[in-house]
Amino acid sequence: MSLDVSSTTALTMVCSFIWHLWTEWKEWSNCTDFCGACGTRQRFRECSTTEPECRCNG
Repeated sequence: MSLDVSSTTALTMVCSFIWHLWTEWKEWSNCTDFCGACGTRQRFRECSTTEPECRCNG
């Protein structure tokens, strides 16, 4: 399904008024490297929304 520009604009305007709720942050992941090298760690949180087609910002 594709959206034309007017549909996309309308959806953006509607989504700005939709209720969103972020969960607390999850625990940090393990480091991707050992011994202090340039590894990375991640953590996530989820967003609940009343309209699944509306993405959460943040």
